Amino acid sequence: MLEIGNLAVSISGTPIVHGVSFKASAGSLSVIVGPNGSGKSTLLKAITGELNYSGSVALNGTRVENVSPEALAPLRAVLPQHTSLAFPLTVAEVVRLGIRRGISMADNAHRRVSEALERVDLTGFAPRAYQSLSGGEQQRVQLARVLCQVWEPCPHGIPRWLFLDEPISSLDIKHQILIMDVAAGYTRQGGGVVAVLHDLNLTALYADQVLVMKSGRLLARGGPREVITDKLVSEAFDHPLKVSALPAGNVPFLLPQASVGFHSAG
Repeated sequence: MLEIGNLAVSISGTPIVHGVSFKASAGSLSVIVGPNGSGKSTLLKAITGELNYSGSVALNGTRVENVSPEALAPLRAVLPQHTSLAFPLTVAEVVRLGIRRGISMADNAHRRVSEALERVDLTGFAPRAYQSLSGGEQQRVQLARVLCQVWEPCPHGIPRWLFLDEPISSLDIKHQILIMDVAAGYTRQGGGVVAVLHDLNLTALYADQVLVMKSGRLLARGGPREVITDKLVSEAFDHPLKVSALPAGNVPFLLPQASVGFHSAG
């Protein structure tokens, strides 16, 4: 269980997140949505310890401020919205950064890197220069890295967690669905996932819990059918919007839900 209690964040004296409280269960995918500037990424950065906060964050029943970063590393991995590398590393070297020291010397380290790259549809990319890849390919390499950090979702009954900030922002439709399948698969094996997304269609398709942010506050929380409604979405985005409405004028449109029979999402 991830338990967030009255969490607030100020940056340079300006309040950004105001008293947010919620719970997220292992074995489920919780998605944070909302307009630009609503505090989604700031909230996630506070939860993962990148930003100072007031309030409480408890992971698997333990307040994280009482746990060292070294002790937290085996329990949760974080995919930031942007990652830059200054060194000329290969793809394999980047992914190996996610493998903890004791495992990196083991015989299965090479196999884990290969399997992680296969999961994100980058088989054969291991020897390539990371800097030579497209933005979407780099994003998938970084996901492979964080997967290596918490490879087993629930070893010995103790759930591990993935925190993903815009994990599909640079990806085409095929790879958006693939990455969301990876996240959903992680939860089906007992792990927990909390992700920030902009795509409400993929949120509706994959999320077990939807958290709607507006102006630094939690506007709504619940299942997709409860939260993704005309009223709530229009209020959150300050624009009149209709859910499941056809576009006017015979404009063609495509939704990822149309592929539901062709991929593994539940």
